[in-house]
Amino acid sequence: MESSRPEYTAELLRHFADLRDGTHGDARSRRDKERLFTAAVALLDPHARRALKEINTDLLLGTGEVTATGVRCRSDGLDAIWALSWPQQQAAAPPAPPAPPVNRPPPGQLPCNWSGDSGGEGVTRNKHFLGDKPGFVAINYNLYVKPDDIKVIYRGQVLAGTGGPRSGRGGFGFDWKPVAGDYSVDVVVTGEMWGTRWTYAMVCPR
Repeated sequence: MESSRPEYTAELLRHFADLRDGTHGDARSRRDKERLFTAAVALLDPHARRALKEINTDLLLGTGEVTATGVRCRSDGLDAIWALSWPQQQAAAPPAPPAPPVNRPPPGQLPCNWSGDSGGEGVTRNKHFLGDKPGFVAINYNLYVKPDDIKVIYRGQVLAGTGGPRSGRGGFGFDWKPVAGDYSVDVVVTGEMWGTRWTYAMVCPR
């Protein structure tokens, strides 16, 4: 008589199939997998916190601390960590080594030392990774004859730009003072006229 399989077997076999096929559910590209991971972290967060809080209450008598990083961009991809620590553990732990500088663009982002090919009409949005080092960032552009507009946006705020549609060559810059964990800006180029051409080049913070 064949015994029934545990309920988790189907999920485990599906995971093995994903590893074999290089997929994650219906996601195949790196970007789609990262979107799925971000959504999964949001779903898992309350359950992970509740489990750690119960351990803290019942075993550590409320002396511990529950922390969660949320989704983080690392040099090799995304991660998320939930942790429970307590005073005795923290006192016994060796000091953490200094974090290495963050200088590699995550997947799907452009580096800061970059020169863009000619774009056209419509809105083009490029995400550039500037790293965690503060400094001055310079952008030079050539908007040729038909006017275009360039904006640099960070955390929903415009840091710098052309100040409206412009033609010809020019440049601008801004002071880069990143918030920890958020090291990218969006460069948004708007070409409102058919047949427009533009290029720009960015230099890393110095």
